[in-house]
Amino acid sequence: MCNLCGSNSPLQQSHIIPKFIGRWIKETSPTPYLRFGGDMEKREQDLLKMELLCSDCENRLSLWETKFANEIFHPTAANKSIFRYGPWFVKFAASLAWRALHLKKTYSMQEAPEVSAVYDAMETQLSQFLLGKAKHVDSYTQHVYQLGELESPVEPGSPHLNRYLARTPEIDYIRSDDFTEIMVYVKLPMFMFFSVGKSKHRKWLESSRIRKSGLLRPKKHVLDESILHYLLGRSDRLGELFDSMSPKSKEMADKALMKAINEDPDRVANSKQMQALRADYEMYGKEAVVRQD
Repeated sequence: MCNLCGSNSPLQQSHIIPKFIGRWIKETSPTPYLRFGGDMEKREQDLLKMELLCSDCENRLSLWETKFANEIFHPTAANKSIFRYGPWFVKFAASLAWRALHLKKTYSMQEAPEVSAVYDAMETQLSQFLLGKAKHVDSYTQHVYQLGELESPVEPGSPHLNRYLARTPEIDYIRSDDFTEIMVYVKLPMFMFFSVGKSKHRKWLESSRIRKSGLLRPKKHVLDESILHYLLGRSDRLGELFDSMSPKSKEMADKALMKAINEDPDRVANSKQMQALRADYEMYGKEAVVRQD
């Protein structure tokens, strides 16, 4: 049964993070491999996918993915930063959050009852919106932040911050200790999306809200301090994951990199991954990019 529309149609292998993201990461890396946080020992050719949608719903979501990829994501990678968008953009953002919520349910991630109730209600409303049965997302607003190379080090900083902002895709579920802030967080290279389940401090989110149509451009957003610390923590976690790789996996990664350098040093030097690494080196020094082992 399709997890979105409920039809008894054959299910497709659907990507949780859009497929074009994994393709872009590989194309702009020195080596054509992916490693996931859940198992850094294993090299992958594709991002996580699962039997999730019927062909009609897969095509529905793919339409919005293609619009985002062609009209915003790839132009951003080519250094464009100002875009006009239509109703499809909030649909795309809602589809990211909906898939993240389904992933949470699939893996039975435990939550306090009051948090689970918010996520359940959120998933229901977003599914109705994606199917065209609801005209809007109700209070579950969608938000986006454009991410560029840092102009100066952030204090307190994280030595992997440029690489995290520019390169890392991930999904997480944010809630404050008193459950007054409950959100879904979907990070794509160069963008981060928040889907709000519950918040008593919506003022700081207003500048990033995706509307029915509008202009997406770099802004001086005022991030809540807790969100800034959260992002620094996620960036530090990126470094910890790579440090946790076994000596054998690190050796394989080093050999693959050296092979790529020997075959085409200019492509490696000019890759997006090396650009992000250089930015961390310039801001945080040699220790940010050279393994201690």
